[in-house]
Amino acid sequence: MDEYEGLLTGNPIFLMRVKGVAHLSMEDAIAMGATGPTLRGSGVDIDLRRDAPYSAMKTSKFKVPVPTAATYGRDTSAASRSFANRSA
Repeated sequence: MDEYEGLLTGNPIFLMRVKGVAHLSMEDAIAMGATGPTLRGSGVDIDLRRDAPYSAMKTSKFKVPVPTAATYGRDTSAASRSFANRSA
């Protein structure tokens, strides 16, 4: 993971494409009817697997990721923690 992070965070093309883009506020996400990862990416803590579980989801335990940063912040912080948690 460190190798990939180094390739991306120092890459000017990657930084140009992700810094300051793709911000969607909670209010806008809800108003546009966003769901799933797009809605959670806007900071809305809703996940039907947890909030209205079905089938095997009733017995599953997991954390719902709700990032609060824009595209660049998610890519460099939440994603890194998510991958680190999976391998732990």
